[in-house]
Amino acid sequence: VCVAATLILDGAATVTREYASDVLPLSLLVLESRPARPVFRNDEPLTFDYLVTTTAVSGLSDPQLFDPLCETLERTITVALEDGDNLLEPGEGWLFTCTAQTAETGIRQPVVAALAENGDRIEADALIEVAVIDPSLAVVVVDSSGVIELVNVGTGALFEPAVSAVTCEGFESLGGDADEDGELGEGERWSFRCLGELDGIVRGYATDELGEPITATN
Repeated sequence: VCVAATLILDGAATVTREYASDVLPLSLLVLESRPARPVFRNDEPLTFDYLVTTTAVSGLSDPQLFDPLCETLERTITVALEDGDNLLEPGEGWLFTCTAQTAETGIRQPVVAALAENGDRIEADALIEVAVIDPSLAVVVVDSSGVIELVNVGTGALFEPAVSAVTCEGFESLGGDADEDGELGEGERWSFRCLGELDGIVRGYATDELGEPITATN
């Protein structure tokens, strides 16, 4: 008996073939990164994991991962079930660690491949955004009325922007979040007005995408 089966290639085209019912592959490879969107500073090496899982009638042998970004790419640990048979089976998750000394922000398309029980090669790919940031903040005193701007002059979004000055009782936000996403995006300028008489040093604060503090003074 022959059955038409579709190999679902995650993120790629599907391929339909006919198989004898006793060797029907019905395999699915799933590829994702951990974290989902790896973020790194531009002066630090990259290290993150790819997680490969499957839902297959039987185990997939010889799983291999390919990504030109990675200077080294090796299987590190297996999560969930592990029976030592070197087959990627339902319930197992194989981690591959990618490391590289340099990279640029962009979309990666890694590919994972394995062999089904009947010898067919099963592949899946994924679109992974890797962000390399160089955060920087600037404080600009606009005029004598006490209006101050915080400017994102680096790469990568900044969060929770705030200003302080000894002579100001507080600051009124005048807006500047053009896309209303709550982030001080690259090139954005958020305005504040000093409540009181502005005199002396003004400090700006924010956090970058890694949760690290970024500060600046006028």
